[in-house]
Amino acid sequence: MPKTTLDAGMFREWPVWSESDSGEFARVEAYDPLPTDLGDLYLRVTLQTPGGVVLDGVLVATPNRHFCGVFIDDNMIPLNVAMRSDDHQIKRLSEAIEKRTGRHLAEGESLFPLDYKTSFAFRGEPKIEGSFVVVRRAKLAP
Repeated sequence: MPKTTLDAGMFREWPVWSESDSGEFARVEAYDPLPTDLGDLYLRVTLQTPGGVVLDGVLVATPNRHFCGVFIDDNMIPLNVAMRSDDHQIKRLSEAIEKRTGRHLAEGESLFPLDYKTSFAFRGEPKIEGSFVVVRRAKLAP
């Protein structure tokens, strides 16, 4: 049965998925070389907050989309670089981290940048790593 939504179980099963034009997800099993017509790649990553909280997630590998998802209790919280820093998804993530760790974020403490790293590497390449940052700031109250 074709998969049409991303979930944490997919990434426990396999680290790299592609999305077809019809919106179906398929495992990417051959890495050498990657076909050019695969569509967007979704990569299993480990994310880490500046405060040291480690999370499971997914990163979309495409030049046109800047998206990552964080898995909390098998639910994905989607994030993208165009979000405002007061977006409700960021609030959901903050609350989920507080629930998981029992620690409230300190005043001024940020969840970003989220550092990410894959647990695998494509043949002849290093593991993929970097930082995911929300670039828009919250609107100031009048």
